[in-house]
Amino acid sequence: MGRYLTLYGQRTAWTLSNNNLTSLSVEAALVARLHALRLADNPIVCDCRVARLSAAVRAAGVMGVGAR
Repeated sequence: MGRYLTLYGQRTAWTLSNNNLTSLSVEAALVARLHALRLADNPIVCDCRVARLSAAVRAAGVMGVGAR
């Protein structure tokens, strides 16, 4: 999925920075298992999928490093 996948017990941190991603869609059940999500320096286009992902990440309390 990305360059780095780090396990924290049952929780996972994804580092997908600098992968030239323009879109990202993740199942809500998977988001609940995330500890951190790093997407810096990707040309992600804001669309409905990204808006749903953003809402799921916020609801799950996932840490976003460098989030704006």
